[in-house]
Amino acid sequence: MFSRKLNFLMNINNITNSTLAHSISLDASHISRLRRGQRNLPKNQSFLIPMSEYFAHQIKADYQKKALLAAMQYEEKKAIDEKAMAELIYKWLKEDTDKGESSVENILNSFSLTASKNTTNMTISDQESTPLYNSSENYYYYGNDGKREAVIRFLSMIVKEEAPQTLLLFSDEELSWLYDDAEFAKRWSVLLKQVLLKGNRIKIIHTVNRNINEMLEAVAKWIPVYISGAIDPYYYPKLRDGIFKRTLFIAPKTAAIVSTSVQESTDNMLNFFITDKKAIGSLIDEYTNYFSLCRPLMKIFNIITRDKYWDIFFEMENANATGILIGSAPSLMSMPQSVVNIIADNTNNNLITKIHQKSKESFEEIIGEHNITEILSLPSIIKITKGSVIIPLSDMINGKELFYTKDEFRMHLENVVMLLKKHKNYNVLLLKKHKDENIVLYGKEDVGIMLLKCDYPSVVFAIREPNMTAAFWDYLLNVQSKVTVHKKETVIIELNKIIDQLN
Repeated sequence: MFSRKLNFLMNINNITNSTLAHSISLDASHISRLRRGQRNLPKNQSFLIPMSEYFAHQIKADYQKKALLAAMQYEEKKAIDEKAMAELIYKWLKEDTDKGESSVENILNSFSLTASKNTTNMTISDQESTPLYNSSENYYYYGNDGKREAVIRFLSMIVKEEAPQTLLLFSDEELSWLYDDAEFAKRWSVLLKQVLLKGNRIKIIHTVNRNINEMLEAVAKWIPVYISGAIDPYYYPKLRDGIFKRTLFIAPKTAAIVSTSVQESTDNMLNFFITDKKAIGSLIDEYTNYFSLCRPLMKIFNIITRDKYWDIFFEMENANATGILIGSAPSLMSMPQSVVNIIADNTNNNLITKIHQKSKESFEEIIGEHNITEILSLPSIIKITKGSVIIPLSDMINGKELFYTKDEFRMHLENVVMLLKKHKNYNVLLLKKHKDENIVLYGKEDVGIMLLKCDYPSVVFAIREPNMTAAFWDYLLNVQSKVTVHKKETVIIELNKIIDQLN
């Protein structure tokens, strides 16, 4: 992470916060926050070049150069001058941001791909039969290959059980066993799908003190399971030293897998495969004791649990913080009352009126102090005219998806223009193309993130875990910084052009 790299550079040069701050025109308190920070890299990156140049100038001794090059995993033998060193340091400090953005994009891509398949109604083809496993009385498996074999056996036994159960999963061990073998990953995916189709559920404790990018990648792999609604993800909120690591995979009625390792070393580690009921009971107690210290990593909502969703939605809306939304249609908070009334009358459902009123009140209260930005990739005129633009999350309100009429969409855009003129802190940026028109990403700084699939059946991931929130927020800021159409006057002109066409 960025904070660790900064600490390394300052320690190897014996530089204080105030000295560095003075040299690159920052406050010493800012440097202190950077050194303690949990984010890969703060949103304002303008200081990175002068910071890199300063450190490059300070590194004189051979031992300093060798230590830094080793930390950066730079293996070329040619001599490096000060300018080249500054460039290397800059790339090294910035790479976490690039990785973080890539990891978030992997989650978004997985979410979009899975959502497009309507995984909430999972089916499995007849060709996907249960993989065979070694049914021998072997209870000891070694290394990553052994763990893979044990996991296949574990899942296969669960599939053969008549009654469903809740699986208890936790691992803070290195994850190469899960992702390095493509054939295993395929077999594991098929088996897990079968496990869920038989009505089993999963309770999983994620490890957030592992590298944030590694955790984001792990979450991306679990997206199909999350969307199914059959998983409850949690995390342990406090830091651990990460020296001794452990895996607990428990099927209470069937079997368990237990392993331990030291740091990242998993070569020849021992994996225990346990079927003894008393031993499984003891492991359940261990898992339960640890679980009592954990918090939800995210809350997952769909049309069945939509009543609970709106409480979480308003917690986010009421948070007095800067907000950014990326989507293909304007948000509920910018919807005019006239459109709300039409929808309420047509559906004979006043819930949208109540939700809109609360959202509007939160908007009016927050907009005086904080920026609210909507980054929109608007649908084509043809699509709007045809009445095929979905009102986001309408099935979470009405039980079925609703679509804008041409006039309703036009009135919504007219209200957006009015709000832009009225509130200096309200901004709309126009994005040429959104990754998926049915996906919305909404964040509040240091508060939380919502990832929404807006076509039927809707799914919402509500994330409050600080590291994940920070990673998604940095992604939102990065998207915002790259939008070309961002001047308010220009945006108003462009929106009025669309309004005129719809008239």
